[in-house]
Amino acid sequence: MNEKDLRFKIGVSWKLSAYEEIEEIGYDFMDVFGADLMGMPETDFYDAVKTVERGGLPCCNICLYSPPGLQMMGDRYSPAEVADYARRMCVRCAALGITGIGIGSGHSRTVPENYSLQKAEVQLLEAFRITAGVAAEYDICLMIEPLNRFICNHMLSTKDTADFIDRVSMENVRMVFDFHHFVIMNERLEDLKRFIPYIRSVQFNEIDTKNGEKRFLTEENAALYKEQLATIVDFGYTGAFCIEAICTDNFYEDAKRSLPIARQVIGSIT
Repeated sequence: MNEKDLRFKIGVSWKLSAYEEIEEIGYDFMDVFGADLMGMPETDFYDAVKTVERGGLPCCNICLYSPPGLQMMGDRYSPAEVADYARRMCVRCAALGITGIGIGSGHSRTVPENYSLQKAEVQLLEAFRITAGVAAEYDICLMIEPLNRFICNHMLSTKDTADFIDRVSMENVRMVFDFHHFVIMNERLEDLKRFIPYIRSVQFNEIDTKNGEKRFLTEENAALYKEQLATIVDFGYTGAFCIEAICTDNFYEDAKRSLPIARQVIGSIT
């Protein structure tokens, strides 16, 4: 699905193995956990591709891009490994019809202790250009995500991420924006307007500001979600909204409970 087809659609991020459950619940699309996708054996992956081909639920983006072993800065950074992982990821994305790869992956882009910040930033810039270059060959957009202090120590604001995207300076590089990180870093809603042109995908969830956990939606905080999403829509965002909640004891029940909350919130502002 292209961006126009995804206008104000509602998705959920999870493992590809839950595809049929997510389709049954009734989401408009799903985003796929990247590290989990890359860990699937070939036979399991191609069985999943057949399931997606038979189904009616589009797989749109990748989140949770890489495992901790893939480093984009520091002494263990390897351009060749970055390129190899990107190509293997893009091959699988293409088979699933995925057109966007979001990279948060704080473990891969944390500046090591006592390491040169300048050198780390040079390495990260190269790593993203390598990854974006591979993605472009498959008509895939690379989306860089602002993170928060609980999981990373670099690029922790929307502004810093937008500035970095400008430095990458490639047509297929934009931003995946998650209200989770935005709230934890105490950014202001009124400052979002200038960043709308950068944003290709928006994620939201129930936010535990004490320990940084991402949880599924709750009825009691529907007004907060509405305030957040209404602001970004008022500023001109017309894309999709994806619930990315990592912490759950029962994915199916939590995802099922969250969809009508999301539909009510988004329906009231669009």
